[in-house]
Amino acid sequence: MTKRLIILAGFLCLALLTNLSFRVPTTVEAQAPADCVTATAPAFTLGVDKNLQLPGGGVLKDGDLFYLGNNNGVQFTTTSPNTFLQTFANDASAVPIGYPNTINLRFQSQTPNQVATALSCLDSIWDINFVLYGGGATAAGVAGDVYELYLQQPDGSRRISLATFTTNPAGTGAVVTSIVPGADLSAVGHTPTTVGRVIPFEIAGGNDGAGNPQLRTSLISLALPMDGSIPNCAQLGITIRKAGGSGRSMIVLANLVVTRSATTTATGTGIQSGIAGLRYPTARVCDNICPACPTIVCDTVLCFADPCTWCNRLSFPTRYLNHRVVVPGVNFNQPIPVFVPDNQRIGQPINPLISQYLGCGGFYRSEMRAQLIAHYIAAQLDIQTQLSFWWIKLNKQPLQCHVITPMSMPGMPGAPRALPATFSGGPITSLTDASTLQDLFDVTDWVVTKGSMDDLQKLLAIYKQLNTCRKD
Repeated sequence: MTKRLIILAGFLCLALLTNLSFRVPTTVEAQAPADCVTATAPAFTLGVDKNLQLPGGGVLKDGDLFYLGNNNGVQFTTTSPNTFLQTFANDASAVPIGYPNTINLRFQSQTPNQVATALSCLDSIWDINFVLYGGGATAAGVAGDVYELYLQQPDGSRRISLATFTTNPAGTGAVVTSIVPGADLSAVGHTPTTVGRVIPFEIAGGNDGAGNPQLRTSLISLALPMDGSIPNCAQLGITIRKAGGSGRSMIVLANLVVTRSATTTATGTGIQSGIAGLRYPTARVCDNICPACPTIVCDTVLCFADPCTWCNRLSFPTRYLNHRVVVPGVNFNQPIPVFVPDNQRIGQPINPLISQYLGCGGFYRSEMRAQLIAHYIAAQLDIQTQLSFWWIKLNKQPLQCHVITPMSMPGMPGAPRALPATFSGGPITSLTDASTLQDLFDVTDWVVTKGSMDDLQKLLAIYKQLNTCRKD
């Protein structure tokens, strides 16, 4: 019995010396990050009847084309932050893209230096018809942006680049920079198009979301090779690699021609012939394997106190003697002790630098950078107090588990959720629900010393939405 008490006492001493927390983690149901979005691209297929005679003469060798409907298209998924993946009615466009009474899918990015990707479910792709947006009032902001279409298998293997386009320096068009061997690319009135040609942004394409008029290309058609070099079943990927500009770059899929099996069929009116009662296949030929939204598991709930609360807590230093925090720009960004020994006084007084930057004893300032530093120090103290072996676990704590969307009240709308947020530079230029507390701290170290006022405002909003665990 005595031996057990000695072991228990030793463990308690170890806990006090290392700030080990006895808090039992709270497990929360796994959830998808808020920036995981799905939308459906329009899909068409060729009819059962081949060598179809047209009423006015001529023959459709491969059969007529049929729209599979708004609910039977090709689903795409993106987890790229600050992008738009949306469907819209083709008829609503000032200059319709594709066939009437169908939908279009747009994928848009305008975050500088971001690589944004949308990936489809597994399918059998035949032709891809699309347009590129980028010119107009925002031309300077899209120069150097790269658009790419590619195929891959669900595990990411066998990646095949189908075509790439790079916006020219003037932002007036997209240069064809690559085409997969054996494919046929046509643009500008269905003219055969080769590598090196500029496809101009020449058609009015609405505005860029900020009221600035934008231009787009005419319809671009990519017919994939049918020589066996392209797998029958693959996922279609769309990537927009933004350069340094903030202009809106966008790909709109007008229609995808896909292969379907005649195991099941439907009847309809052919788009090209206008003949009613024709049969077309509807059965999928590929397994329905779609990109999964990554799940975020919140295994620990942390409570974050404001800087003023920490000023009060540090008046009783016993629990916090071993705490060390980073103050951006101080001590070469290396941790400094919260308390320093003072031989002239009883106990351990708080480090004057910590008092100043935390805002204790009348040091509080309303300047935004000072507020951000105070919240950063408070967050570090919260984590060291509650999370055992915190230095190992920081990069395993998703922000979605700790950032709470402000509640709204009647007549008082809540502040918008602070995530996702993009920043003007640094080692990490965006924070999302899937980012970690370590990412938050890394961004803070850069923003405090080098960021813009806009960066400071965005980051302070995130800190102010950290979970306080209040019950009211």
